Amino acid sequence: MKHQLLNFIKSNSEIIAFILVVLAGIGVKMWKAIQEKTKLTLHWFIAEGFMSAFVAFTAYMFFDRLLNLDKVLVYIICAWLGSASTVFHKKLEELIGKLFDAIGNFFTNKIEN
Repeated sequence: MKHQLLNFIKSNSEIIAFILVVLAGIGVKMWKAIQEKTKLTLHWFIAEGFMSAFVAFTAYMFFDRLLNLDKVLVYIICAWLGSASTVFHKKLEELIGKLFDAIGNFFTNKIEN
């Protein structure tokens, strides 16, 4: 079991490192949001996860694939850029909130009818 887990980690190390970078970016954003007294809702987490993944993936493709920088440096850059996605985050959070409200209203109307 232990050997299989180590083989899985070795064969998927880039994916695991990318996920850890995205989680680090979300962690930094959570810390900043808590300091700014932002209410952390499900909408906030979904929007932040999506934007952090999108920004980190874009940075990864640019800095790793095009510029061929060192992997550790690329992951650090991805974490920084993922945590700096504030501009897009607020709009995406609003969109997700409206989407959840629309879905809730749809099911409420179906139940009432």
